[in-house]
Amino acid sequence: MEDRHTVMLDIAGEPTQAFFAVIDGHGGHAAGENGGAFAAGVLLKNRELYTTDVGDSKAVLSMKGNAITLTNNHHLTTREDELARIENSGGFLYFHNGVFRVNGSIDVSRAFGDIHLKDWIISEPEIMKLPLT
Repeated sequence: MEDRHTVMLDIAGEPTQAFFAVIDGHGGHAAGENGGAFAAGVLLKNRELYTTDVGDSKAVLSMKGNAITLTNNHHLTTREDELARIENSGGFLYFHNGVFRVNGSIDVSRAFGDIHLKDWIISEPEIMKLPLT
């Protein structure tokens, strides 16, 4: 199995700090050799949430019964800015059954690993900050 999660509470002995992450691997049994992963993480520090996202993993906050999406999606069908970035760097976008795929492979613009796509798929996360009141 290539999926993982982590929970770190009371970071550095501070009860106001915690970190949570989900890592969603792809590539099957060969993931450790040439696969990749998507990830979403949340850092709670002094009544502020910092979220990070690479790929199609999503972080959602439930506040008073309402779902608040904390991360951006990197699916190519929803991100024209990411499509343009990939095309401008020489990547080929294959559209099949309603889904764009980079060089005929994965359907996201950001991921860890996937060495064969590194000229177009970046691992830089998008980071957001949300004050908690």
